Amino acid sequence: MKSGNGTEPKVAADSVGLQGRPLWDPARPGHELLEALRKEIPANGMPGADRIREIAEEHTTTAAKVRGVIGYYSDLTKDPSSVKVCMGEACRSRGAAGMFDDLKTSGVKVDMIHCTGRCACGPIKVEGEPANEPLTKTGVEGGNTFFVSMDTASRELGSELLANRLAESIGERDSLVRTGSRGLFHLEPMVEVDAGGQRVAFGPVNEDESGTISAAVASGDLAKHNKYLG
Repeated sequence: MKSGNGTEPKVAADSVGLQGRPLWDPARPGHELLEALRKEIPANGMPGADRIREIAEEHTTTAAKVRGVIGYYSDLTKDPSSVKVCMGEACRSRGAAGMFDDLKTSGVKVDMIHCTGRCACGPIKVEGEPANEPLTKTGVEGGNTFFVSMDTASRELGSELLANRLAESIGERDSLVRTGSRGLFHLEPMVEVDAGGQRVAFGPVNEDESGTISAAVASGDLAKHNKYLG
């Protein structure tokens, strides 16, 4: 379909990502950059200019974006010995200020941070190490690929429990890749599968159904599963 000036409309980069592993453009480096910085800074201290450029290259983004993430996610620069309470709008609306005051009154060393990227789970209190990274599994060429959302809203709905059980039940050759939910929260937790050249989905799925999903994929009778979405 052509636009009014007779040219073909451009396909958004995100739409390409819907067909497989998420694609992050330089303006939106995503979860991977944030998690890398959460490992980098405690281990090696605040990165200098050269290291920031290296991190930017590793994540196909710009040095300015890396600095922006460090500046925005203030938990990256706070005292690691303190308990940190998120004071972003989502967390404040769900009682973060009261949580902060209660901790301070009880004698706990407490800091405010602006955002942890976990708005759906607020109010957020960070103690010690950050939350575990989303589970993935790497298979081999020719195996099936399973996709489970890793964003905070879907994790609140049980996607991490599902991913852990699914990783135990899928075949040794199969892979587990983490994606975004695309806002389809009424279908979460959802499992997508790239099997035999077709991409299909099941949902909403709880962790106890993970074995039946992997069995349906292994048998090839995908449509017979009661959570099959097409």
